[in-house]
Amino acid sequence: MSGLTCRSCGAEVIVAQTSNNKRMPVDRRASPKGNILLVHQPNNIPRAVVIKAEARERYAGKLRLSHFATCPNAAQHRQPKERRHHGDQKETSQTGQA
Repeated sequence: MSGLTCRSCGAEVIVAQTSNNKRMPVDRRASPKGNILLVHQPNNIPRAVVIKAEARERYAGKLRLSHFATCPNAAQHRQPKERRHHGDQKETSQTGQA
């Protein structure tokens, strides 16, 4: 898996695809605290699969952490709540009219 470096902290990351088809940076190195398994896909973008706590022992040495959880500068990359929830939607008044 080819990697990139985080623009903020310089750590090596892998860009993976979530179950919602969003891209997410994942730490390149496995972690004993990890909960993300990278699964190869035909499009060469690994799928990030979250492994439940009771199954993590089975994947020991293969699990990684989301880089959002480990980057010291993660807050700089968070989107405001308005942008996360399709900011192009009109707000409605209490009567339900736009």
